[in-house]
This record gives sequence, C-alpha cells and structure tokens, in this order.
Amino acid sequence: MKREKAAAIPVDGGTALRSRPFAKLSAAVDAAPPALPPNESRLAPLPPVDAPAVPWGEIARATVHVERQGRGGKTVTVACLEPLPPEALAPALAALQKLLGCGGALDGGRLILQGDQRRRLVDLLEKSAPRVRVR
Repeated sequence: MKREKAAAIPVDGGTALRSRPFAKLSAAVDAAPPALPPNESRLAPLPPVDAPAVPWGEIARATVHVERQGRGGKTVTVACLEPLPPEALAPALAALQKLLGCGGALDGGRLILQGDQRRRLVDLLEKSAPRVRVR
C-alpha cells in the first residue's frame, strides 16, 4: 500500500491558507500601550506599614547558643533577649530574619533562627546589648 504525498503548504501567504490565525494577534500587538521606563510601574504605591519598633536599647543581656536535638539533625540558633517584653519579640524576630536572611520562629521567650547564625547574630547584638553570652 502506497502512501500519497501530502500537498505542500506555501509559506508566502498564498491561497492555500484559508484563514490567518495570527491576524487578530498582530492587531492586538499594534494596539498595546507603550512600554514603561525600567524604574516605573503602573501599580499604585503601597501604603507605609506601621511596624512596631524593636526596643533594641532595652536589651540588658543576650544569650546565644546552637541546638541540634529534637530537630532531625537540623541546626538552629537560639537567642534569649532579656528583658525584652513579649510583644516586642515578634518584631525583633522579623527584623533578625530579614537581617540574617534566614527563617525563624518564636518558642516561648526564645527566638529560634534556622541554621548556625552565631557569629552573625552576635555581631548584630553586640551593637545594642551590653552583654552577649555565647554558649
């Protein structure tokens, strides 16, 4: 059984094509709004966020140590900032996460940061806390 050869479709826009599938698309591209300069946006600016300020000056003592137990072999850095009030711990954690580029959580009055962040955390805390203890 011999197979018949299919007719070739001309690519120069001849009569073989009965429809122009991209005709509407090319009209839409011509009607698109002009591109913005690289530093501008069509989005409205975000309103300022009133985040509670972290009272870094109130930290009298900071204790920093590393734990691995009970975490499936993962290392976490634990920081106790005393006598920081409980309502200031969440903003302090958020600020430290942003500065250190790591995840974290609150556990009671302790700040838990993912990974071994001792050196970097101590460098940050020494600027505000008079006593920083590393275990």
